[in-house]
Amino acid sequence: MNSGKNISSAFEVVRQTYGNIYKLFSYIQEETDKRGDCDYKLLTPLPKFLRWKSDQYPDGWLINDFILLFQYVKNVEPLENGWRNGPVYVFEVNLLEDYEEPTAVVARFDYHDMSTWLKDISPSEHWGFYEPLNKWEGLEFTDDGPNFSGIVSGDEAKYWGLKSVRGHYFPLTDITAANAFDKIIGGFERLAGETSDY
Repeated sequence: MNSGKNISSAFEVVRQTYGNIYKLFSYIQEETDKRGDCDYKLLTPLPKFLRWKSDQYPDGWLINDFILLFQYVKNVEPLENGWRNGPVYVFEVNLLEDYEEPTAVVARFDYHDMSTWLKDISPSEHWGFYEPLNKWEGLEFTDDGPNFSGIVSGDEAKYWGLKSVRGHYFPLTDITAANAFDKIIGGFERLAGETSDY
């Protein structure tokens, strides 16, 4: 096989991977919309999701990390900006070398006060969720693989008033059509049962 064919084959794998991620995101959006017993609302509805892209840096030419945001909405009144003053639940698909293989992350972000947040969040604000999950800058972090938790120890304003983050990660390939809802939304429910106080 020549190198040109190898490159074409590699990009076909990338396209198929992107297609499968989109199917997963679409399924979660459909299920959270149609299930009457789902108390979590997707705040970044498709085709919008958080990601980093760059024309300047070749690493940013491909999307390697995808983030969806959710909040618990049952019996919680929205603020004027549309957010609830409660945790933000994050579902991340990470294709980077941060982990040994493509990885899914389910996490809970607790904030001091969300009333000053803007109504909409831009896909380019991906960094505000990616960095606490993967770079741990400004956080005292404990990683007991697959579970992790962190408390902001530096400038709280850097991540919009973030107090703490906790969650777990697992191989992306562990998600199937039969378990996707439980792995993601069920993961949020399990994290919701944990206290935000350390």
